[in-house]
Amino acid sequence: LAGDRVVKRLRFALFSKIVEQDIAFFDEHRTGEILNRLSDDCGILQNTVTTNVSMCLRNIVTVIGALLMNMAICWKLTLVMLSVVPLLAVSAVKYGKYVKTVSK
Repeated sequence: LAGDRVVKRLRFALFSKIVEQDIAFFDEHRTGEILNRLSDDCGILQNTVTTNVSMCLRNIVTVIGALLMNMAICWKLTLVMLSVVPLLAVSAVKYGKYVKTVSK
């Protein structure tokens, strides 16, 4: 449902931009190429959005369930485990920035 709405907005925006182009644009690009961009690329995006949203929701539910189970088993150990999370988050952000600079 969310993927459909995103793709609908994207297709509308793409179509609006294509209609606004000069005639020279249509001389340089084939009609089939333009139609392919509208249909295939938007379809790929729709699949990606719907897959990522469902995976994200599933992972959130899994993490919450695991935390609740851990709290029920041993709340002290769960708090120790959670105390490491900020350190891991900061490390992940710094590593992401490092990879971004190296890849440029």
